[in-house]
Amino acid sequence: MLGMEKEGFYSVEEALSRCGNRRLIDRRTALSTLFRASVFVVSSLAANAFCQQALLDTIPQNLQLFPRLADDSCTVIVSGAVIGSGYDSATLLLYRDGEPLLSIAQALVYENDTASFRLAVRMPAERAEYGLDLHVDGDLLAHRDSIVCGDVFLINGQSNAQAPFARSGRVASANDEWIRTFGAGSQTIYSYDSLVGIDTAWYLADKSPEGWPGHWGMRLGELIVEKHGVPVCILNQAIGSWIEVHLPGAMTDIDDRMFLGTIYGRLLYRAAKSGVG
Repeated sequence: MLGMEKEGFYSVEEALSRCGNRRLIDRRTALSTLFRASVFVVSSLAANAFCQQALLDTIPQNLQLFPRLADDSCTVIVSGAVIGSGYDSATLLLYRDGEPLLSIAQALVYENDTASFRLAVRMPAERAEYGLDLHVDGDLLAHRDSIVCGDVFLINGQSNAQAPFARSGRVASANDEWIRTFGAGSQTIYSYDSLVGIDTAWYLADKSPEGWPGHWGMRLGELIVEKHGVPVCILNQAIGSWIEVHLPGAMTDIDDRMFLGTIYGRLLYRAAKSGVG
């Protein structure tokens, strides 16, 4: 079996048309025609291979942070379905800092030629990065890495909270690996409007092209990681402007608290889309 990962602007139909005898499509990203979708293609080299498709409902992103619960851990779920008979089990391998940690498997039970699976693992909140491999009968269908568990902090307000200036002058910290962010903030003109809805990726906070948390947001992350020893996600939606026009209700004709025309709506959107809020 040969596995390939491609990136491009694909609709669902285009994604399906690009698949070979066996296909793996991430439902959530394949449905989007507005931004770069990740399409995972699994092509069989076997001469007698039958057409099969595997659909993923839930799978982490690379670099994703999961909020820790009261027991200082989180649950990471990978779920989906295999369409087409012939496979026996789905297996999830968990790695810690590149070393194998555990393996869990689920037998595939078919109903109307479709077998659903749901695999869950626990991850502690610590300065360690976890990786996942999803296999179906030994075939690698998906790989994720640099996943962490930790705390989430939201910042909003005006220019003092934004603190975007002279980013290039910031001195890198040894804790930067453990400070994450998601999507686009308010650091550039790109993220001042509804285009904030396009960026739905996780980043190392200091490397994020549009979601940099600002100087004091980064410093906050550094201090928390150093003192408490857990990764953090910083979402900063502050902007230098008249704050009143960005609060809920500012757009009286729009009854939508997630309206991307306000910094309240943008931050709420990012928190919901990332799964941290």
